[in-house]
Amino acid sequence: MPVATPSPMPSYAAPPPHLRSVPPPAQAPPALAALRAVFLRPHLRDPRLAALRDNGTDLAGVLRAHLDTLGSAPAAAERLGIPVNTYRYRLRRLLDGTLDLSDPDVRLVCGLEVSGDLPDPGTPAAAGERYAAVAFRVDGDAGPGAEDRLARVAGLTFEAFRTAASFHVAGPVVYATVALGGSTDRVLAVARRAANDAECTLRARVLAGVGPAVTGAAAVSGSRDLAEDVLDVVAARGGGVASLDEVRTAVVLRALGAVAAERPGLFGDGLSRLAAQDAEHGTAYVGTLRAYLDAFGDVAVAARRVCVHAKTLRYRLRRIAEVAGLDLTDPDARLAAHLELRLR
Repeated sequence: MPVATPSPMPSYAAPPPHLRSVPPPAQAPPALAALRAVFLRPHLRDPRLAALRDNGTDLAGVLRAHLDTLGSAPAAAERLGIPVNTYRYRLRRLLDGTLDLSDPDVRLVCGLEVSGDLPDPGTPAAAGERYAAVAFRVDGDAGPGAEDRLARVAGLTFEAFRTAASFHVAGPVVYATVALGGSTDRVLAVARRAANDAECTLRARVLAGVGPAVTGAAAVSGSRDLAEDVLDVVAARGGGVASLDEVRTAVVLRALGAVAAERPGLFGDGLSRLAAQDAEHGTAYVGTLRAYLDAFGDVAVAARRVCVHAKTLRYRLRRIAEVAGLDLTDPDARLAAHLELRLR
């Protein structure tokens, strides 16, 4: 008996007509290759995807087929050259993990990471002392010298929990370099306690971001940069304390946004033409395209989100393809368009 894809991922009894026998794209849009450069920072790569590649059953290939075919089991199985039931079983194993493929941002970042060959991150560091950086910041006005007081309180907390750390203040940010005796989970727990202690002392909210574990003192700056990236994500979300593992998708999206900002015209002018059409004629093509891609190609869900009939949405998709020159049957073209919409 076929096993349905877990809700809320869409499940199809048969592939949508435009996705039957979808061949892999011959050449990815140039934007995707440029954006994949963010994965030169190996800590931005999702370790769960590395595990999928290394488990001997090519679950990474299952993930890409799932994303490329918008959840169509028959089309994905045909792409992989395996029976549909085998594909469903492997997909179930994939979704039983910690990947939340119902989240459009997770699908975007995972899709980019598995959409092609990743840049070589270089030679791994030799064995040595391991460290992780923590970035703290006072959110609001806690008076003069708040950063120095935050560093002192956090230092006392780390000392109380027998966690060796050195602190320094750089502008509004207090950095801790923590010598690791185990995983970063303990560092995260102590950082949460330190932020709480500092809030009680400063009577102001304190945010913190924990960077990844690195080997060797020379690599600490990389962990510190990522700790600050995490801190920025935490601040944008309204506060708290988080590790890179907890907010990696958001950190990657910020890095992708920086790449796109440095390269105007990276995505071409297709979406600009759609936006111009909307402004001139009162259409809603940009919002419709976003709803369709966010809904993982589920026309019924997308139609409800933009408050139109499914037939109207299909008509809009045809017009979007014509106006933007966008082939919605091409997985990489969809991925590039979705990334552009997300990063605008």
